[in-house]
Amino acid sequence: MNTGTESESDRPVARFRPSCLQCQRLKKKCDRKRPQCSLCTRQNRTCLYDERSTYSDTVPSDSAPISDSRIEFSTQFRNEFPSVYFLDSVLFQRSGTKMQDAGSDLGATLSSLVGDISTNREFVALYFEFVHPWLPFLSKKRFLERVLNPLGTKQIGNMLLISSMKLVAENIVEDNTISPLYNSVKLALLRLEMAGNLDFRTLQAWIMVSLYELGHGIYPAAYLTIGTCVRYARALCIHLSVENSFQSSVHDELDREERRRSWWAILLLDHFVHLGCPAALGVNLQPTSDSILPIDDSIWDQGELSGAQLYRLYSPLTATMGRFCLTAQAAILLRKVFQHVNDTLNTDQFRHQEATALDNTIAALTQVSLEEGRFRGIGVCSPTTICFSARLLLHDEERRQRSGSLQRITGGSPPRHIVDEILASMLRLAQALASCGNCGAEQISPFCLEAMYRSGIIFAQRFASEGDEDAYESFKILKLGLEATSRRWKAGSKIISWISY
Repeated sequence: MNTGTESESDRPVARFRPSCLQCQRLKKKCDRKRPQCSLCTRQNRTCLYDERSTYSDTVPSDSAPISDSRIEFSTQFRNEFPSVYFLDSVLFQRSGTKMQDAGSDLGATLSSLVGDISTNREFVALYFEFVHPWLPFLSKKRFLERVLNPLGTKQIGNMLLISSMKLVAENIVEDNTISPLYNSVKLALLRLEMAGNLDFRTLQAWIMVSLYELGHGIYPAAYLTIGTCVRYARALCIHLSVENSFQSSVHDELDREERRRSWWAILLLDHFVHLGCPAALGVNLQPTSDSILPIDDSIWDQGELSGAQLYRLYSPLTATMGRFCLTAQAAILLRKVFQHVNDTLNTDQFRHQEATALDNTIAALTQVSLEEGRFRGIGVCSPTTICFSARLLLHDEERRQRSGSLQRITGGSPPRHIVDEILASMLRLAQALASCGNCGAEQISPFCLEAMYRSGIIFAQRFASEGDEDAYESFKILKLGLEATSRRWKAGSKIISWISY
């Protein structure tokens, strides 16, 4: 009997076209229009389709909507990475096998977003003027010679590094941190991983992206991207560059220093991102006391390292070490504070002695950092604010896993004179930022945001508990400083909303 309905066998087989790669990654509904879907058109981003995705022959039920999760995703690239690199590294070295550049066809998409770098290099100048001074992991000389040089080999790692530099250097337009360029760079990095790419310039692009995400408060992406940097660098053995300056396959001293600085930059980002959640600290990245620190920044920027003095972690602190060298040491001390506040195994007596020693060491580094800043005409700089954050965490009973041990050190509350010193420095920084406006914000590092946030909380608590009008006025100045910082780093806007609550 004909019921007026088709049997399931008579129903035509549906052929599904895959969503574009952007909508797949963002889990957005895609209308699958070619050559550009409507969502990508509205958001002004590059729309890419994976032409090799297989169509599903499954017939959907009448009640179940078509889902992008039904589409089988496959890469356009063949992964030709030599697996022996990980399975037997000794055999890989003996064989003389070289890792090939993968994913070169992604360059056209990135080029369309970056523009013609032969005529438009304004973002390069911005980067080296405003970002490079406080995170100088990139060799300016090598970047100009090998990455920007139009006569050089066109490599996707270079194109990614240029794109990520533009991402970091330029200010955000209309608070849109998830921009087309950001989406394209992240997607390109993912696809390069699928294609088996593993090279140093791509690692530096990952570092740039993690800095962008951290500075603009893009979470959990910042946390996860920094974790990727750690594993990527270890895969390239970059972490070994700080341990031994002589047994490296890289013979050029400038190239070796660039690798060391890239690893220190990763350590800094990894430790800083854990400030708000020290219990989430991952694998132990603690260098040895013999680890090589970054050389003096002025020598580094000249690009001629012959005769440059090498400092190690055991070297006595001096103001002539350079800002990034001091920043690296501040990051190491921050890691030690994390380990201390997470410690549940040692006795209270040991923890008391350790906390006292840590506090004294951080205080000494703070003084050297301030002296270095005055020597070079810099105000409150990155190593100083990282030291402030570390010291506030060390003396913050609420953020410690075990209460009680702090009371034996400080008598139940953080020493007032320590906190007052930090508050005074952060207040001066906020006043300078508020008075300079955009000019000051351009030069500021996102590594000051955490110390400004904690200072704002303390000012607010003092006003609430003591009725201290001076604390309230200081709180308002600190907010003005954060507002100025948020013009450059959007994480500042989120902090303002937290302390204003």
